[in-house]
Amino acid sequence: MRSPKSKILFVGDGDWSAKVSKLILNQDPSTSVEIIGARDFLTGRVGSPSYVNALHSTDFIWVATNPGMQLNVLKKLKNINAKIILEKPLARSYPELMEIKEAISNSTSEIFLSQPWTYSDLWKRYITLLVEKNSVNRIVIFRGGDNFRSDFNSILDWIPHDLYLIASLAEEFKVTASQVEIEVLSKTSKNISVNFKLGNIYSVEVNSGYHLSRIAQIFGYSDLDLKITGDFLGGEVKFLNINEETLEILPTESSILNMIEHYRRDSPNLNWDLILKLYSGILN
Repeated sequence: MRSPKSKILFVGDGDWSAKVSKLILNQDPSTSVEIIGARDFLTGRVGSPSYVNALHSTDFIWVATNPGMQLNVLKKLKNINAKIILEKPLARSYPELMEIKEAISNSTSEIFLSQPWTYSDLWKRYITLLVEKNSVNRIVIFRGGDNFRSDFNSILDWIPHDLYLIASLAEEFKVTASQVEIEVLSKTSKNISVNFKLGNIYSVEVNSGYHLSRIAQIFGYSDLDLKITGDFLGGEVKFLNINEETLEILPTESSILNMIEHYRRDSPNLNWDLILKLYSGILN
C-alpha cells in the first residue's frame, strides 16, 4: 500500500519533466507536482527562509535538466537536507563527473538516482530467476532508441539505465566496486559495447546507443545456452528449460511510483563508489 500524497518539485521544465510528471499524475492523481525552469530556480533566492521552507515542504526535488545545469542545481541544493533525485546522465565528461562526486561527498541532502527500471517488477523477477537458475553466468543487454539530444550523445541517453541495473546486480550478489572490471569492446560517437565483469559471478555485456527503434532487452546465458530473456518495453520475462519455455507478462507502468515509494520509505544508501566507477568506465 502506498504512502499518502507525495509532493514532487521538478527542476527543469523540458519535455522529460512534462512526460514524467504526466505519468505520475496518471497513475496517482493524489500526487502534487510542480515544475520550475532550472534557470529560474538558479536565480531564485535559495538562501531565503521562505524559499528553504518551500523546498522542505516537498518530498522530493527531481532535477531533470541537462548535466551541466544539473550540476549547478545540485550545488545549490546539496546542503538543505532535502531528498534529491538526479536524472540521467550524471555527467557528459570525466571532469564533470568528478564535480558531481565532490558535490555528493560534501552533501547533507539525500541524493538518489532516477532509475525506475531498477524498481520494475520485471527486474525484480529477473533477479529472482538469476538466483533460482544459478547456472547463468553471462548477461547481454541491448538498449537504445532514435532520440537525438543536442547536449549529449545517444550513448549517454541510454546506457545509464543499465549502469544502474549492474549496480543493483552487484549489490544483490555482494560484489564490491573493487571487484568490478570494465572493458570497452567498441565505441563510436553513437554506440558503445562494454563488458562489466562482476567478480567471479557474472559477465554483463551492454550494447547501448542509437537504434532505429526503441529496444530494451536482456538475455541470460549459461555459457552458450540461453536461459532467461527479458523485454523491458513489453514487460516480458521468459525462462527456458530443456523441454519447455515459460513466459510471464509483468506490469511496467508502475516502475516510477515503485521507485518514489522506495526512496520515501527506505531512504537507501546508494553505492556511489560503484556508480561513479561505472560511469568512469564509459567516459574515460
